[in-house]
Amino acid sequence: MIYQMKRKYIGYLALFACATFLTTTSCSKFLDIVPDERPSEADAFRDPNSAKGYLYSCYAWIPNSRVGTSSIDLMTSDEVTTAFEHETFARFPRGQYTASSPVISYWDNLYKGIRQCYILIRNVDKVPGIDPQETAQYKAEA
Repeated sequence: MIYQMKRKYIGYLALFACATFLTTTSCSKFLDIVPDERPSEADAFRDPNSAKGYLYSCYAWIPNSRVGTSSIDLMTSDEVTTAFEHETFARFPRGQYTASSPVISYWDNLYKGIRQCYILIRNVDKVPGIDPQETAQYKAEA
């Protein structure tokens, strides 16, 4: 009987030790490492060519009159059938849109583009070796 109690006590003690070890040791610093191949803002403004590439990427945020690969007029009635029920144009005629979950939301991407343009305007002066005329042109384009 005493042997069983010791064994039970040792089992609980081992379980407690394992639980303590697993909760106190962590790999948070390992998970916070930014991959080397991921560009940063500093990389975008390290030379004139990188700054030009950043400027060109600002143009990617300009919206077009289409939603994905479909025209907006395809969303006006239910004659369009699709195998992808999660697509925007398939949800629109069923009335599955509200003010809080709009079917077409240009503003999310537009604000990302506006932010990117402001980052360019703020940092293009810091690019080493860039011509002042190019700086003025980049700011005007952004």
